[in-house]
Amino acid sequence: MNPIVKSTMQLGVIYMICFGLFNLQPAAAEGNIDGTFKYACSENCGWVNFSPTNGGVTVHNTHLSGYAWAANIGWIKLGYGPGPYKNNAADNWGVNRDRGTNALSGFAWSENAGWINFNPTNSKVTIDPRTGKFDGYAWGENLGWIHFKSPVGLYGVVTTNTLPVPTLNPWGMTGLMLLLGIFAVRLMRRGRKNAIRTI
Repeated sequence: MNPIVKSTMQLGVIYMICFGLFNLQPAAAEGNIDGTFKYACSENCGWVNFSPTNGGVTVHNTHLSGYAWAANIGWIKLGYGPGPYKNNAADNWGVNRDRGTNALSGFAWSENAGWINFNPTNSKVTIDPRTGKFDGYAWGENLGWIHFKSPVGLYGVVTTNTLPVPTLNPWGMTGLMLLLGIFAVRLMRRGRKNAIRTI
């Protein structure tokens, strides 16, 4: 077998072993809102709870569903029909999530306050894919702005549906160091061979 092909195959096997030893943190259960960080704030309707006792908002990869609760206006429904939502019919509306841009769009509905736009002209609501933190403002004609993150940390909404973060366990670190060592030895050997040829 050609030495170059053999070396490439060996390094490929070592690489696959090392890669296999990477840990991907398991994604948390989809849709859970953190029990502590569950409040958005509206100047006109007060606190909006995204994880109330008898409801709760589910954050999926492509959309939101479920119910939030505001004491002054009642239940806010995040979607109707299967998501993601087209927002084009009485039985197909709701809040969508774009994993590419991290932005939310579409409409939630309150029986007492009407439509709530998650991507209004002068703002938008986003979810940080790494931390799960909501940010930005939604808008309702009858209730004004709903803010999802306090600038000083007094309130906020956080989902546990985040992207997994790759981490290297001790075995993976050992394998990576071994792989780097093999590369270094091979480079030194090639350097010696090249030096001998030039003499």
